[in-house]
Amino acid sequence: MIMFAAVFLPSFHLQAALRFEPELHRQPVALLAGPGPTGAIVTETTSAARAAEVRSGFTASQALARCSRLQLRRRLPRQERAAAEVLRQTAWAFSPWLEETADGWCTLDLRGRSETDHRAWALVLLRRLATQQLFARIGVAENPGLARLAARRARPFLQLVDAATFLAPLPLSDLEPDSALEMILGGWGVRTLGAFTALPREAVGDRLGPSGLALWDRAAGRTSRVLDWARPVETYGEVVEFEHGLETLEPLLFVLRRCLEQLTQRLSDVWLVVAALRLELRCDDGSVLARKFTIPDPTGDVDVLFRVLHHYFETLRADAPVVAFEISARPTEPLGHQFGMFQAALKDPNGFAETLARLAAVVGDDRVGTPELERTHRPDAFRVARVDFASPPMAPGSVAEQPPRYGPALRRYRPAIAATVRCDVAGQPLHVDAPEAHGGIRFALGPWRGSGDWWEERRAWDDEEWDVELEPGGLFRLSHRGSTWWLIGGYD
Repeated sequence: MIMFAAVFLPSFHLQAALRFEPELHRQPVALLAGPGPTGAIVTETTSAARAAEVRSGFTASQALARCSRLQLRRRLPRQERAAAEVLRQTAWAFSPWLEETADGWCTLDLRGRSETDHRAWALVLLRRLATQQLFARIGVAENPGLARLAARRARPFLQLVDAATFLAPLPLSDLEPDSALEMILGGWGVRTLGAFTALPREAVGDRLGPSGLALWDRAAGRTSRVLDWARPVETYGEVVEFEHGLETLEPLLFVLRRCLEQLTQRLSDVWLVVAALRLELRCDDGSVLARKFTIPDPTGDVDVLFRVLHHYFETLRADAPVVAFEISARPTEPLGHQFGMFQAALKDPNGFAETLARLAAVVGDDRVGTPELERTHRPDAFRVARVDFASPPMAPGSVAEQPPRYGPALRRYRPAIAATVRCDVAGQPLHVDAPEAHGGIRFALGPWRGSGDWWEERRAWDDEEWDVELEPGGLFRLSHRGSTWWLIGGYD
C-alpha cells in the first residue's frame, strides 16, 4: 500500500521570523500582521505568550496590556521563503516525490520506501529540521488528506493504523469547511467528524450539494488526489532581516556564522560541500553590496568558510547600517585528489587562499594575485589577476615548443631608470648618463616607434626605442617618451 507523509511546521511564519533568535522560542513573542502599528493584529504566538493569555486576533496594544514582557515581531517574507526552501530541501532527501502543499506544509509520496513503520526515518527528518531551528510534526496515512489531519495531532509523529477511530472525535473545524457549511452543520448539532459521517452520505448530498459530499468524503478519510510534485532548487541559501540596522561588525559576524553552520549542516545531510559562496548585504540607504567567493578546495568546514567572510569584512566599508543580508552556497560533491610523485601542487589551497586574503586586506585586493600579460603591444603591459585554483598545475613538457631565439637576452629594469641623453640634430642619441650606464655611444640602432591606447587619456602611450652600444662597453635599450629618456634594459 502506498503511504503518504505530511510534514507540518506549526506557527510557520513565527518560526521563520525567530530562526536566528532561538532564545526567543521560550519567551512571550507575538507575530503581527497588518498595516501600521494601529491596524496590526496578532496572528501567531509562542507557548509562553499563550500562557500569558495573549491570543490571535488581539491588537498590539491589547496584547501588551495582557503581557508587559511580550515582544512583538513583524512577518519577514524573505525569511519565510528561505524557511520554506529549507523544508523542501530537507524533506526531499527522504522522498523525491514531494509537494509544497501550503505555507509550512509539504506532502511526501512514500512509494519508494519499503518499511511499514515509518517512525525511524521520520524522527531523523524531525532532528534535521530542528538543527535548522524549525520544529515540525509528521503524520503518515494512506492518503494525503488523512496524513494532513494526522500531522496536526502528531506529537511529534503519528502514523494512522485505524483511520475511523482516529477521525471520529476530531472537531469539524479541522477540515476547514467554508463558513456557510459550518453554520448549517452547527445548526444540526454536528460538531465532530464522527457525528458528520454518521449521517447518510446520499442525504447529505441531497441537502448540501457537491460541496457537502466532498466534505463528507474528507471526514470519512476517503479522498485521494495526485500530488503536484515540486523539486527544490540546487542552491542553498539563508536570508536574515534585522529589526534595526547593524552599525558594528560583531553582531553581523555572529549571525553570519550561525547561517554558515546551518548551511553546512544541510549540505552535510545530503553529502555535499560548499564550492562557492555569494554574500549580498542590503543597507538602510537602499544600496546593495554583493560579493562572490570561490572556495579553492570545496569544503564543509565552518571555520574555513567563516574566515573567508571575515577577511572580506576587514576591508569592507559601508555608508549605511546593514538591515538584511542573503548568503547562498553553490554545492558540489567532495573532491578527491591524486597527487603525482613529482607534482608540485598545493596541499592546502584554502590555507593559501586565506594567506592571500590577509595580504589583500593590507595592500589592497588589486595588488595580490598572478601577473598576466594584457592583450596589447604596450611594453611591459600586465595586470594582476586572481589566483586560479581550478586550473591544474602545468606538467613538465606541456609548454608548446617555441622557435629558437638568437642573440643576447634583454634584461629589463623594473622600474625603468631615468636617464640623461644627448642627441645630435637628427635626434640620434650620442651620449647617455644613468646609474647603470654612462658614456659616449659608439653605435645606435633605431628608432623603433610604437603607440597605442590613444582613446584613453591616462593609458595613451607613444614610445621611441633605441638599442645602443657604449664606448666603455655594454649594450642597452633606451626609450624616449615625450621629453623624458629612460634606460629600460641591458643585454647579456
